[in-house]
Amino acid sequence: MFTNVNSADCGGFTGCSVLPYGCVGTYTGKAQIDSGTLGLKAVENEDYGYNEYLCVKCVNSAGSSTQHDYWRI
Repeated sequence: MFTNVNSADCGGFTGCSVLPYGCVGTYTGKAQIDSGTLGLKAVENEDYGYNEYLCVKCVNSAGSSTQHDYWRI
């Protein structure tokens, strides 16, 4: 989804999370982060499909974070 351009200085991503659109609150939608790969997984068995907007936030070992809002799946 995005890269950690400062990984040499601050360490790689240590965790990512899915948040609701706006990057505030608790997400309760159809996507999740795979804890092993930190990749985004989403429900794929909706007969008529769906649209969902969300925010993805990742942190590194130095405590810095980056987030990307308004992801559409």
